[in-house]
Amino acid sequence: MDEFEIKGSSGSIKIELVEVIGYPNNTHFDGGYDCNMKIAINVEDYSANSSFYATTNNLIKLRDDILQCYQMLDGEVIFFHRDSNLKMNLNFLKQGGVHIYGSFQKFLSIDNVLSFEFYSDQTFVKETLNQMTFLDKYKA
Repeated sequence: MDEFEIKGSSGSIKIELVEVIGYPNNTHFDGGYDCNMKIAINVEDYSANSSFYATTNNLIKLRDDILQCYQMLDGEVIFFHRDSNLKMNLNFLKQGGVHIYGSFQKFLSIDNVLSFEFYSDQTFVKETLNQMTFLDKYKA
């Protein structure tokens, strides 16, 4: 199963690729392959289970940016795709913590948004990076 989870002390975000559209013959005009994905966001008492679209290149860039910040123990990762319902930031803190925050909006035409925020650390990030190795097969 092609999925990964970003975990923290009081929350998690799980993303599962349901369908990789056009793989391996037709790439998205932004690069990579268009993906239909499931998302589960759980932060304390709040949760959302939905779906969204992005490309494999968006996910590969997310992984590469997380890896760079993980290795430097510093930096910021920003996940955003113009057609996507998910906006997410990961701020790597000098002491090994990670501040994760963002928003999810099921329908971009309706102003109903779930904002989320939780903290993680380097031990959780390593596990996420290991889970994201499946993305190598989708490099276009």
